[in-house]
Amino acid sequence: MKICNFGAFGKKCLASALVLGGTFYTFGPANVGAAEIELRVSGLVSTHKYHIALERKFYKSLADKTGINLKVNYNPLAVLGISMKDTLRLARKGTFDIVETTAGEASRDDPFLEGLDLIGVSPSLEALKTAVDAYRDVFSKRVENKFNAKVLALWPYGPQVFYCKPKISGLKDFKGLKIRTYTPSMSALVQAVGGTPVALSFKEVYTGLQRGIADCAITSPTSGNTGNWPEVTTHYFPLGISWSINAHFMNLDTWNKFSSAQQSKLTA
Repeated sequence: MKICNFGAFGKKCLASALVLGGTFYTFGPANVGAAEIELRVSGLVSTHKYHIALERKFYKSLADKTGINLKVNYNPLAVLGISMKDTLRLARKGTFDIVETTAGEASRDDPFLEGLDLIGVSPSLEALKTAVDAYRDVFSKRVENKFNAKVLALWPYGPQVFYCKPKISGLKDFKGLKIRTYTPSMSALVQAVGGTPVALSFKEVYTGLQRGIADCAITSPTSGNTGNWPEVTTHYFPLGISWSINAHFMNLDTWNKFSSAQQSKLTA
């Protein structure tokens, strides 16, 4: 199963997703005397502490593993004071050189991007691979043309499931409930079963559930558990409706600073 690219960033996304095998390739030390390239990088939300630790380790070793003279300034979203929904816009502007976000969050600016991971289309990882492979090229071209960014890697964070305060035994039980969603097709599903979509950023969900702003919220088991959602919910409905395809994007102007050989090391 090869959802990710298999360059340096592909290796990172494999380790993050814990879906595929693979090892980091070593290209030797950074080129002595080559001009240093500085990269400003935004990560995910700080509650994803294991993911953040993995990313820090990855970016710290990126220069050695690619042989490129890099200086990486990496921080998670909370440290930077920005929202995930804004990261691709910030990459377009050149505020950051590399950003990480989900296709669903990015689709608020362009619904076309959610085509990678539409609700109900990919009930298994094998089906997801087929969908991503079919959509990857047009997705990449759209991002380059509309957001001035290069797609470095695509990978699934995990099945998107329901954490709820009321008891849920089937889709009929969502009628009349307020449910946190974060993609257009996710909101459409909630409306179709009689619920009301509620737009909350990940960092707002815990408090939103606690205060009754939402009755349920959708995310992956990894994200929900590290975000302590079981503390403010009583029921878990394990219906995986999508996979939260994550992507790493590089500002296209930054990408073009690298030689073709360096680009190959990052994405080959």
